[in-house]
Amino acid sequence: MKLAKLSLAAALVAGAFSTVSATPLEEVIKDVDLSGMARLRYHYNTTKFKGGDDKSYDGHFQWKIVSTLKTNIDDNFFGVISYVYNDTDNRGAWSDGVVKDSGESHHFNLEQIYLGYKVGGTTLQAGRQTLGTFFTDDLYGTGIKMVNTDVEGLTLAALAMDNLHNDGDIASAGLGQIVGGHRYTYEQNLYGVAAIGAYDPVAFQVWAAYLQDVTWLFATELKFDVPVTDDIKLGLRAQYGHSALKKSFKNDVATALGVKAGNSNYWGIEAGTSLFGFDLKAGWVTYGKKNEYSLHSFEEVGGFIFYGQNLLYQHDAPGGHTDYTLFRGKNKAWFVKASYTIPQTDVTLTYEYADQESKYMGSKTDYSEHVVRANYQYNKKLNFYAHFAHLVTKNKDANYKKTYDAFRFQTVYKF
Repeated sequence: MKLAKLSLAAALVAGAFSTVSATPLEEVIKDVDLSGMARLRYHYNTTKFKGGDDKSYDGHFQWKIVSTLKTNIDDNFFGVISYVYNDTDNRGAWSDGVVKDSGESHHFNLEQIYLGYKVGGTTLQAGRQTLGTFFTDDLYGTGIKMVNTDVEGLTLAALAMDNLHNDGDIASAGLGQIVGGHRYTYEQNLYGVAAIGAYDPVAFQVWAAYLQDVTWLFATELKFDVPVTDDIKLGLRAQYGHSALKKSFKNDVATALGVKAGNSNYWGIEAGTSLFGFDLKAGWVTYGKKNEYSLHSFEEVGGFIFYGQNLLYQHDAPGGHTDYTLFRGKNKAWFVKASYTIPQTDVTLTYEYADQESKYMGSKTDYSEHVVRANYQYNKKLNFYAHFAHLVTKNKDANYKKTYDAFRFQTVYKF
């Protein structure tokens, strides 16, 4: 939003500027935009294992504030500074009555600080910034990114990044310890190019990225959204991904960790329809090889199809499954989702069921998850959301069964 009045954050920045130059205060702040969000989240989960008293629960509050300041320097140059504050109050307890207090954690990070230059349809950004690739979520690093929109409906992008932030969502980081003299995967340079197009009713993405000394990553997506009537719309999304691990990386993983790593192909499809307030979707994905570890995204799920709520993040034995950033075995999954928006309320209710089968070294692990969600968009800035998810993991060969129940409530204010 454009700053009509001087907020506290902008006042501090403007004050800093005013101390090093003779520029009048009103001149400093007139071209400053402040945007971001504030989120309060409460999460509670219980975990129970088959045949015993192995039951645990965990509950915590989390506050997160993202604040981004953008200032126009002249007709072509602009600068961006973004701060992120996280505060988590951790609590945990076990069925034997022993209570564990893991305390609080506070993080205040300078997430982005970069200089931008725009001429025509080309924008060049240099500095610390969010990557924004198909293979990452909110990961940021230091480098250069270029975006071009000269062709109507088509966006071309390229980036070269190093000093990637280890935000805890890179499951392959541990494997990267053996790369090039004990370097983690997030310490490698990341290069990428993309072509993104939107020509109604078709949209597409084509991505290629290279994580130095680790892997090549490829991804394509094709989407169709076809309105049938004012109340009925049909949609289809198809994805393909490929990871080509470096030979040296495969060998090092086998030597150091005693497991085999290999290339993988990912296929995913999601079909849906919207009609009279209902939104129905069904999808299917498959990826991996039955005797190997691999990856398709670098941080979290990235742009690949997400299903369930917690299923993709389960990585306990014997499942050994951690979203698309590190997984083992041959994985097949299907899901169905139904949403309904109550008229004149902006309240949306959703039910989803996801089912997955993972095979690794002759052993099969089954996952099934039920999820119910409620979303209330109070206005354009304020949102309330809650979900309850029930996940069951089974492996008959290991006589293993785990039940994981999770509840979350959050409210988000965007400014």
